[in-house]
Amino acid sequence: MGPRPMLNIKRFVFFIGIKLNLFLIISAFAQGEFESKDKSQDEFIEIGFKQKLNEQLPLDLVFRDDEGNKVELGKYFNQGKPVILNMVYYECPMLCNLQLNGLTDSLKKVPFNPGEDYSLIAVSFDHEETHVLAKDKKANYIKQYGRYEAEDAWHFLVGELKDIQVLADAVGFAFKYDPETDEYSHKSGVLCITPEGKISRYFPGVEYEPRDLKFGMMEASKGKIGSLADKIFLSCFSYDPETGKYNVLIHNTLKITSLLTVVAMGILLTVLFKSDLKKMKSYEDNDKK
Repeated sequence: MGPRPMLNIKRFVFFIGIKLNLFLIISAFAQGEFESKDKSQDEFIEIGFKQKLNEQLPLDLVFRDDEGNKVELGKYFNQGKPVILNMVYYECPMLCNLQLNGLTDSLKKVPFNPGEDYSLIAVSFDHEETHVLAKDKKANYIKQYGRYEAEDAWHFLVGELKDIQVLADAVGFAFKYDPETDEYSHKSGVLCITPEGKISRYFPGVEYEPRDLKFGMMEASKGKIGSLADKIFLSCFSYDPETGKYNVLIHNTLKITSLLTVVAMGILLTVLFKSDLKKMKSYEDNDKK
């Protein structure tokens, strides 16, 4: 008869090794996030909005939708869903198209459903543009998005200069017409707005990380969208208004990782104890025979 089995210490040590490796990976990831923050600040200063977080949008402003109907901005709010808003003009030769392309590409990777989980509004800041242009632009981007349920959730609006200017001022958006080029000088970015019409998050630039948009919509919705796993993951990040990005909170990450590690260790030890006790009982039964 061989020696009776002892608790499987090797497996336990192996598990501790995994924990340490996980800690190093998370720390490295967090360090990478913090290092990337400085690299994007110059870009933010160059093209960022003058942020007005938590400010209320003037929802009584009147625009025209892509069918030519007069609509109050408030029609698209108070529906329990966050709203993604961007200021563009439809005949922009470059920047606005890059912005809409970047938004569309990012949304393809976000697991939320347009209409069900969120809505989108594009507002032209060129008061001479018509709803016909808005309709064509909408059709192009619905096709590019490839999700036709967005037809009723993505609104392309035009309006009069006075209403456009009030909205632009409310969100901190600057634009200026250049008669020499017959084009607008302007900044670029998208905003996440709460269902009540308050500015929640800014994302400057023309390309957007799907993770950032996802987190922005979750926070704008006040936790009404996103799975439990999404919400736990979000608690490891913090929004940085200077960069418009979500950076890792190493403190929260380590707390959650430690908690999960303790739970996993408890489960593993329970399994190991039960397995070894079973083997020891088997040896005792054999000894009695």
